[in-house]
Amino acid sequence: MANIRDLLIGVGFDARMAGANKADKAVGKLTGKADGLSKALRTASAAFAGFAVARQINSAVDASVSFGRSMGLLQTFIGGNVQRATELRDAIKDLSLEFGKPLEDMTRGVAETVSAFGDDAATLDRMRVAAEAATGGFTDTLTAVGLLSAVTKAYGDTSAAALRKVSDLSFQVIQDGQTTFPEYGHAIQMVASDAAALGVSQEEVSATFATLLGVTGNANRIATQYRGILAQLKTPSAAAAKAIALLGKEGIRSGIDLVGKRGMVGAMQALVATTDGSKEAIAALLPQQESQGAAFALLGAQADTYARKMARTGTATGNTERAVRDATTGFNEAGHEFDRATAKAQALQVELGDKLAMPLAQLKTNALEAATALADDLVFAFRDMGDAAEDAEPQVNALFATVSSTVKGLALVGTFATLQ
Repeated sequence: MANIRDLLIGVGFDARMAGANKADKAVGKLTGKADGLSKALRTASAAFAGFAVARQINSAVDASVSFGRSMGLLQTFIGGNVQRATELRDAIKDLSLEFGKPLEDMTRGVAETVSAFGDDAATLDRMRVAAEAATGGFTDTLTAVGLLSAVTKAYGDTSAAALRKVSDLSFQVIQDGQTTFPEYGHAIQMVASDAAALGVSQEEVSATFATLLGVTGNANRIATQYRGILAQLKTPSAAAAKAIALLGKEGIRSGIDLVGKRGMVGAMQALVATTDGSKEAIAALLPQQESQGAAFALLGAQADTYARKMARTGTATGNTERAVRDATTGFNEAGHEFDRATAKAQALQVELGDKLAMPLAQLKTNALEAATALADDLVFAFRDMGDAAEDAEPQVNALFATVSSTVKGLALVGTFATLQ
C-alpha cells in the first residue's frame, strides 16, 4: 500500500517546498517595502499639514511686509521720524477698523494727505475727514484726498474744517446732480484752481455742477464747459469787452473784476443784461461753442434750478456725516460689518506677521530643503516597492504552481485511498 509521503513526493510537493519558502520571503520583502512606503506617505501627510500652516504664516508675514513697505514710504514723507510714523501707523489701524477700509487703502490715503498738506497737528483730523468722505462716497481714500486737497489748496484753506466743508458740498452735488463721488472728484480738480483764482465761491461751483449734471453732460464735460466760460470771462470777446465798459460806473474794469464781484453766473447775467438777451447776443459774448450749451442753460431754462440749488448749499453742513450713516446702515449694514470684520482680520494678520517675519525667513529655507528631501524619499520608496514587486513575481508564480500541483496530488491521493 502506497503511503502518503510517497504520493506527495510523486506529485512533486516535497521538491517544491523550497519554492514556497522563497515566495514567502519575496512577499515578506514586498510587504516590508510597502510598509516603508506607508511610513513615507504618513511623513508626507504630516509635512503637507505643516506646509498648510506655513502658508497661513507666510500670508500673515506678507501682509506685515506689505504694510511695512507702505509705512516706509509714509515715513520718508515725514523726514524719517519713527515716533511720528508710529503714531500715524496706529491711527491708520484705528481708522481701518472703524470704517472697514483695507490698511493699504488707508495708508495710501494718509501718505497722500501728508504729501498734499505736510504733516502737522491737523493731519489726524484731515485723515478722518478723508476716511469719512471715502466711506460715504463708496470710493477709496486716495480719491477722497484728491478731491479734498485740490479744492482746499486752490482756495487757500487746508484746515480740517475746510476739508469737511468741501466734503459736505460734494455730497450736496451728488444728491442734487447725476454723478458719483469719484466722477465728481476728478472733474472738480479740473476747475477748482481757475474758479478760485477768479473769485468764484465754492458754493457757486457746487451749485453750477449740480444744475448742469445730466443737462449738458457728465461731470467731466461740465468741467470743460466751466473752464471755457471762466476763460472767456477772463479774456473777454469784443462784445463782452464792450459790455464790461458799460459797467464801468460800478467800478468794474475787467472780466476778472466782474467775476470777483458777481460770481461766474452773476457775471454772465450782468453781461447779458446789456444786450437784448437773445441767443445770438449771448453767443457773441461767449463765442466758444463748447461753453455755449452750459451758458444757455444757466441763463435760461435752468436759471431757477440754479437759484434753488445755490440756496441749498447753505444747508450742506452735516452732509458727510449723513452720507457715512447712510452708507453703513440700512441695506449696506451687513456689507459694512463684513468690511470691518475683514479689516480686523487683516489687522490681526499683520500683528501675527510682525511677530513672525524674521523666523519665517529661516522657515522658508528649511521648508524648501525639507520638501526636496521629502520628494527624494517618496521617489525612493515608490521605486523600492516597485523593485520588490518585480522580484517577488516569479517567486509568487512558483508558489501558485506548487499549490496547484499539491491540490492535484491530494486529489490523486484521495483516489488511491478510495481504491484501497
